[in-house]
This record gives sequence, structure tokens and C-alpha cells, in this order.
Amino acid sequence: MTNNKIEIREISQVEDLKDCVVLQREVFALPDLEISPVRHFIVTKNAGGFTLGAFIEEKLVGFVLSVPMFYGEERSFYSHMTAVLPQFQSLGIGAKLKWTQRERALSLFDFAPTERKNRIRQRPAFRRMASGK
Repeated sequence: MTNNKIEIREISQVEDLKDCVVLQREVFALPDLEISPVRHFIVTKNAGGFTLGAFIEEKLVGFVLSVPMFYGEERSFYSHMTAVLPQFQSLGIGAKLKWTQRERALSLFDFAPTERKNRIRQRPAFRRMASGK
């Protein structure tokens, strides 16, 4: 399996969101009470968040859910959940989802690292992520 066969794209159709629910059950093996339902994905999108899916030949094999949040008065995103089907783990799909999530989140902001509103991104953890280490 190469990364070339993996397509990362936004998920917004209810059928694909239902697949995210099924995927959670398989990956996390949690009771239904702990599984994020379709309405959580829809509310997240309506609030400004997004869900990205990893597809191989149109089959959803992983996803990442980005929830909008505020840090003080600064708008940001919280990476709520990342899941990849067990048979597709250790192939770089999770990393590809996370890097695409980062690119998408940054594209939604006017990013100037010296401005106070962007200071959260200058914390050590974000610098490590930004540098790929």
C-alpha cells in the first residue's frame, strides 16, 4: 500500500458520516454511549469544524475530526478524534490525516506568528508538529 492510493478529502455527506460511526466501533471497541454519533459530526461542521476522511478506492479507512474551539478569545481547533481501521494501521494513513488536518486548520486562519492572536501556535508542541519532529 502506498500513500499514492490514499485520497484525503472532507467528509460532509451523511452516508460517509455514518461510515465514521461504524469505523469508530471497529477501531475503539467502545459501547455506543462513548461513540460520537452522526449528529456530533454535523453539529461540529455547522459550528465551523471539519471531518477529513482517508479513502482507498472510495472505501473510508480512516478519519480525523476537528472541533472548533476558543483559547481565551483566540479561535482554534481541537483534534477530537483520529481513527484508522486496524488492517490499514502502520501505513502512514494516520500521519497523512493529521498533516492534512493541520494544513486545513491553518488555511482557515490568517496566520502571522508574531501577532498575539496566533501565539498559541508558537508553543513547543506546535513548533514540534510544524517542524515534523
